[in-house]
Amino acid sequence: MGKVKKFLKWISIIIGGSFAALMIAAFFFAEDKDYSRFYEDGSDSQKFFIDLIRQTESGIDSSDNGAKKKLAWINASKTLCAASEFNVKGVQSGWVGKVESIEADDDLDFTVKLEIDNRWDATTTYSYIQKKKTDFSGEDNPSYNRMKNELLNLSKGDYVKFSGAFVMGDLRSDNECLNQISFDDVPEFAGAKLDFDLQDIAKLE
Repeated sequence: MGKVKKFLKWISIIIGGSFAALMIAAFFFAEDKDYSRFYEDGSDSQKFFIDLIRQTESGIDSSDNGAKKKLAWINASKTLCAASEFNVKGVQSGWVGKVESIEADDDLDFTVKLEIDNRWDATTTYSYIQKKKTDFSGEDNPSYNRMKNELLNLSKGDYVKFSGAFVMGDLRSDNECLNQISFDDVPEFAGAKLDFDLQDIAKLE
């Protein structure tokens, strides 16, 4: 009887484990399907950005040492900055983002964080949008006035179409194509918080 109980116990563990594995797989597939909007509905520039991340990550082996991994991202950063498909110095239009957070300070200057790819640790844009063009001018910021009401009515998880420009990093000294909100200047841009001058945003249904 003891052997039968042990056998049934192992069967329940196997079935339970399989069920758990299926549930986990279903979760990730559902997330991937959800996040496919970044690629399917995004601009050609965003597709290029996502493809470059995928190609770079797929070319890195877990057995590669740190120097080899670093070189892969240095090459990717240089490719991104040189690519006409991305146009790092131009305005990025028609990108798809997913709202991570929208905050405001006491002057109602906004901080906006948007997920922009389907990685499990998503790459994000970080934008600080001031009511005035500078801290000391009385001149209104046109982008702020255009976006204010839209930003106030967005929630975490909403998908948006947005445009603006990435802030360039220090490519010459640090091989950093896009400036990151971090203490280090590094070439790795996947999963990073990228400095972005947000100019327009609208909710996607």
